[in-house]
Amino acid sequence: MIGYSSFNSGKTEKEASAVKQGVKVGTDLVLIVNPKYTGSNTASIPITSPTSTTSYTSGSATVYGQSGTTNIYGNSTTTTYGSETKYIPYTVRRYDYGAAQQRHGCEKSCYFEPDITSFPA
Repeated sequence: MIGYSSFNSGKTEKEASAVKQGVKVGTDLVLIVNPKYTGSNTASIPITSPTSTTSYTSGSATVYGQSGTTNIYGNSTTTTYGSETKYIPYTVRRYDYGAAQQRHGCEKSCYFEPDITSFPA
C-alpha cells in the first residue's frame, strides 16, 4: 500500500474522484471503502424580504357658517414599510469516505482489509 485517505463529508463524493487522485500519485489499484453514514446536521437559513402595507382613508364633513353651508371631501393614503424574516430548514446527511492506493509489485503479504474506523480523521 502506498497511501490512504479518509474524510467525513456532507457532499456526495464520486468514486471517479478517488480513482483520479490515485492515478495522479502513480497507483495501479485504488480500493474504495463503501461510504458509512455518520449522522445528520440540521439548521435553517434566514430569508428576509421587504413588506409594505397600504391603507386608504376617505371622509367628508359639512361646515355651517354665517355665509352658508359647505361640504368638504378628503382622501389619504398611508404606506408603512418593514421586513419579514422566514427561516428555511435544511438537513445535511454526512458520510465517512475512504480509499487506499497500491502499486504493482506488492508482496503476497500486501493483503489489505479496509476498516474505515482505522483511518485517521
